[in-house]
Amino acid sequence: MRDFKQLTLTPAIRNLKLCLIVFFVTSSFTFANDEFDAQYYIKRIISAKNTYPYSGVFNYERPDYKSEVYVHQQVNDDGEVHHWVREKGRDEGFLKVNGKVSCVTKAYNNRFRANTVLQTIDENKLENILHYYDVTLSKDESTTAGLSTHELIFKPKEKERYIYKLVFDKKTFVPLQFVFLDQNQTLLEQGAFSQFTYLAGKEEAKPLNNCLRVAQRQTDSEKTNWTIGWIPKGFMFVYSAHEKEGHDHLVYGDGVVSFSIFIEPLTNDSLVNIKKHSGATTLISRKVIGANKLPYLVIAVGEIPSSTALRIASSVQYDQ
Repeated sequence: MRDFKQLTLTPAIRNLKLCLIVFFVTSSFTFANDEFDAQYYIKRIISAKNTYPYSGVFNYERPDYKSEVYVHQQVNDDGEVHHWVREKGRDEGFLKVNGKVSCVTKAYNNRFRANTVLQTIDENKLENILHYYDVTLSKDESTTAGLSTHELIFKPKEKERYIYKLVFDKKTFVPLQFVFLDQNQTLLEQGAFSQFTYLAGKEEAKPLNNCLRVAQRQTDSEKTNWTIGWIPKGFMFVYSAHEKEGHDHLVYGDGVVSFSIFIEPLTNDSLVNIKKHSGATTLISRKVIGANKLPYLVIAVGEIPSSTALRIASSVQYDQ
């Protein structure tokens, strides 16, 4: 699940990401009675993601943009996972510890969202995922970064979502590639490891210079002075963040993707009625009237179609 805060600050968004989800397979990937247990393999993928130390080169692309980063994951004896991402040819990137962004270099923070390379599926929403997505396994075998892989396809049952594909290592279940498609099968974005190596020992990544600590101000309280009149079916409240008075940030997810709603005092009319796309991510903004009849800016942003984001943003109202 992604933190979309950086998207509201910069037009250049989206670099890499991967989600985690899967299905039942035997070691040879033959299925008993042509059935598979999706929940079981979702858990296997999540476990694999946090079990194996590795390094590699990850390539992200959308129609108007390409990028390449180096990725290094360390797993300590106590199970703590350090995930370093470094931009190619530059000492810029970020560090995630146990799935949360811990620090970001200043230049990287200005150019990209800080929570992108390996997206985490919410294990507590497995039943929700299977209720709102038809999950199937492609029978075609493929190769990613020299490793034999299989592909899961998540086809949404509701038009409020995109089609998502996940390619993973047959032997370890580690995710190696993702693809987002719209309902017309048009490619929105994709990312894949072009080089990938499992690490046998405790090879430590070179620390990033001037990596600035990211403060975590999240709360599980949905309490706010605003009403979100419409939320797509299957999306549930995840967390909120209140950085300062009058500024609200609410996050909702369905277990595979998420969207954020930002509400803050309007300081610049040029920020109103913006509609932007960056790969699978859509941003919609509009003006609403809040406390003391003052104008506020509402931004809906996430891995959702523009029609979904617009309906969400248009449903936000101030509680009198």
